[in-house]
Amino acid sequence: MSNSTTPPKRRGRRQRNELSGREALLSAAIKAFAQHGYEAASLRAIAASAGVDVALCARLFGNKANLWQAVLDTVAETFEQQHRATFAAIDVLADSHPYQAMYQFIEFHTHFTVQNPELSAFFLQEATMSPERTAIIQRQVIEPMQRPMLKVVAKAKAAKVIHYHDPALFLRMLVAAIVFPLTVPEIAPSNDHEDIAQRVIREVSNIYLQLPQNQ
Repeated sequence: MSNSTTPPKRRGRRQRNELSGREALLSAAIKAFAQHGYEAASLRAIAASAGVDVALCARLFGNKANLWQAVLDTVAETFEQQHRATFAAIDVLADSHPYQAMYQFIEFHTHFTVQNPELSAFFLQEATMSPERTAIIQRQVIEPMQRPMLKVVAKAKAAKVIHYHDPALFLRMLVAAIVFPLTVPEIAPSNDHEDIAQRVIREVSNIYLQLPQNQ
């Protein structure tokens, strides 16, 4: 009889207080795609990081392309569900206080980026590696995320809080100005000890927004 104290490898269902195998795989996948890129990320490594057998990954998603698509679907659905009310409130605020509405959007996107660093890194990774996958991200994730703000930027333009020729391009440039220094913090000056999120909010607001004449 063996005296080994090494516990046997657990199989079967996970405990109720743990992430499901699918959720664990999606979480591990977005980190792998963000760190290594789509081509270098492997299903076996993703499964190992998620703490599940690679056979479960194959059974749930079939292949890496399907897993990548499932990541996008989950990101888009979660964002819409969790932040629908936030964008609705910003839209209402823009009717009477367009500057404050745009400022709240900058605050929101700054804190969202800080809280979800893998997501921003994932988007930046794909933007430099694959035009085809970037187009899918743009169509299925970025545009739906930004669409609620198009009405807000129109109201802000009417109030002369912002100026643009192409509202969608303006919005993408605004978001990029927020995301890039937070995702690549090395570009920010190191002699300023203020929290980088607050610095981004302040600088982006100063660059992109103008206080209305009556304020």
